[in-house]
Amino acid sequence: MSEHNVGRIASFFVAVMVLCFVLGASSNAFDGIVVRLQPIRVYTTNDVIRFEYSSSSPVTLAFSKNDTSLVFQSLQETSDVTRGAVDVRAVNLTSGIYHFAISLVSESSVSINVTLINGDPPAAHRLEMLDLPAKAMVQLEGDVYYDAAVYMPVSLNYVYTPVMPLWGILIYAVVLAIFTAASFMDTKYYKSKVKRWRIFETAAVLIRYYFYAAWSIFILLSIGTVGLLILQRIFGMNYIFYVGDLLLALGFGLAMAVAYGLSKWRGLYDDIDED
Repeated sequence: MSEHNVGRIASFFVAVMVLCFVLGASSNAFDGIVVRLQPIRVYTTNDVIRFEYSSSSPVTLAFSKNDTSLVFQSLQETSDVTRGAVDVRAVNLTSGIYHFAISLVSESSVSINVTLINGDPPAAHRLEMLDLPAKAMVQLEGDVYYDAAVYMPVSLNYVYTPVMPLWGILIYAVVLAIFTAASFMDTKYYKSKVKRWRIFETAAVLIRYYFYAAWSIFILLSIGTVGLLILQRIFGMNYIFYVGDLLLALGFGLAMAVAYGLSKWRGLYDDIDED
């Protein structure tokens, strides 16, 4: 057999394999989809993470978890429309991160509403809404975060909000206290040197020091966050990073930068800097 014929036969088999792959991909075979949920913080063992779903066809469910402290409860009703709910409840928790997964499949599309039920009296706080395609094997993966040292914030509207870690609050408190004291001492000094001293100059000195304080806070929070993330990778420490903590510090720094720039533009530092 010539090399030319061998090449034609090989090309034929490759074409057949490609055709079979395309036909298989276009068939009604189930596709696999992984949906990563946002980290969920719970405050007590009475908190419930609820997955309410609905579909025009029956829904098949499966659960997995990495710790016995997580308990699943499932209820499904089927008539013209299939409706059901899966409750994930944490029991006997210690501080840490607990991983869980919920797998589901249906002949029709599935709508899911994820809520956290907590507070006294209990109130539902919507976390996420999902619309899943038909004939798709979908796995919802999530992490439950529990810190025994953090208590649930109480408000009139029972709003569920993450709490800044204690070390972040200490950075704000210490840095602002130091720079506020420094601004008062500088104000007292400049008052004795500048002939015409107004309240605008006092505010300008405070703004300058708060500008320095804001960016010091942002740098310290960034260093602390990066350090904790590195320790988590090395030693498996339990730490959840909220980007809002850094955005808050960044917003504070930008606001002080604008105020500082306007003060310099208005010439409030002319007499101060001369002395």
